[in-house]
Amino acid sequence: MLKMRKMLLCLLVAGFLAAGCAAFKVKKADELAAKGEWDEAVLSYADVSKKDPENIHYRIKYLRARVEAARIHHERGAEYLKEGKHDAALLEFQAALILDPSFKKAEEDLRKTKSQIDSIYHFGKGVEFLKDGKADEARISFQKSLKLNPENTAANAELEKIKKEKGVLPEG
Repeated sequence: MLKMRKMLLCLLVAGFLAAGCAAFKVKKADELAAKGEWDEAVLSYADVSKKDPENIHYRIKYLRARVEAARIHHERGAEYLKEGKHDAALLEFQAALILDPSFKKAEEDLRKTKSQIDSIYHFGKGVEFLKDGKADEARISFQKSLKLNPENTAANAELEKIKKEKGVLPEG
């Protein structure tokens, strides 16, 4: 009987310690969230939620942190895109979608960024073809660049130059 009491006491103490540990981790995650450190808050809430998956309050905090972290990554990606930092924007939009796969605007901006990166690639190929005296190949590359990003004024300008030099309209 004494052995049973000791075992029960040990289980109770372990339970209190675990509960206290979870409460401490939630408090830490709440502090991170309050400071706007959403990525770290996501990790902390995920850890607590994994240890107590039935606790709906932890789950709600975890999901909210994911949405907020995704929003921050999307905003950062949009800023990078405005600055012409396509690779950095791409990474931020990807992070936003990992955190919140239902984030449609991040998905749209990711697609747009990929198109812009591909447009830049084809523009560069067009410039290389021009240097090598391959105007027809250059024209095709510039057209691909414009198809991917109709706002690529440099590709449009190069197509116009080819048109004037050849005396014909570029095929589209």
